[in-house]
Amino acid sequence: RPSIVLYIDNDDKADLENKIAEAQASLQSAIEQVQKNLDDAKADLEKAIVNKDLIAMMKSQFPEGTSLKGACAQGIWMLRKDGTKVNKIRHIRCYAPFSSAIEIKKQTYVSDKLYKQPYYAVSGELPYMCKYCATDTDKDDIFIPYSLFTISSQLKQGGIPQTIQKKDTIYRLTQILKSGDIILVFKDSVDELYALPKVELHKRLYVVDRFEASGRVYLYHINFTKSAWKEKWKSIDFNNLLPAQKCGMSAFKYLTLGIDFEFDGNEIKFLNQ
Repeated sequence: RPSIVLYIDNDDKADLENKIAEAQASLQSAIEQVQKNLDDAKADLEKAIVNKDLIAMMKSQFPEGTSLKGACAQGIWMLRKDGTKVNKIRHIRCYAPFSSAIEIKKQTYVSDKLYKQPYYAVSGELPYMCKYCATDTDKDDIFIPYSLFTISSQLKQGGIPQTIQKKDTIYRLTQILKSGDIILVFKDSVDELYALPKVELHKRLYVVDRFEASGRVYLYHINFTKSAWKEKWKSIDFNNLLPAQKCGMSAFKYLTLGIDFEFDGNEIKFLNQ
């Protein structure tokens, strides 16, 4: 139980009563906030459960105020209509709070409902980003991130798709960007890089950190330690390039070390200029 400690000097009785009232009000406010957090968590859990009939069935088995942890420890039973116990509930199907789930394998006992057949898991790191360019140059490029699990699955089927089709347009795989790659970023035209002096050019050197399922990429400057960055990763701004950037792949263009440029001592040598 929370306790209150008051350090009393020579204040008069009225002042002491005010301090006690303030302490009690502060404690009551804290209790109400804790209760609100518990109620919000319980409401979120109830929203997540797919079978809403289970909620009333679960609540009927325990006294008011029993936590989910306490209920699980005692065991939650599936009940018949007359209230008799059938068997303990081992799994409760919930809506997933993410959209990038991947199928791991099929269930042992396959249901006739498609959504119940596979095991799902949250996609882990996405270390690869595939760039697809349209045969029609007027179309924007498409970027598709891949996890290690997806890559391994694709290899079993012959490798990463070399072409994809969106409506009537064919897109061809032109490059695979991966975590750890060093790139030179520019806004519109590669001529921007050719015109930059050496100092300004080195400001455009970034290391690819990771990708998100949404298509965003995290970059940090080649001379910067990402663990030292304590601020929020911000979208790229070519008028104010930061040590760490987070943006969509379509927000910038880039050249890749080993493909488009290389280091020659302290100089950057363009290979396709």
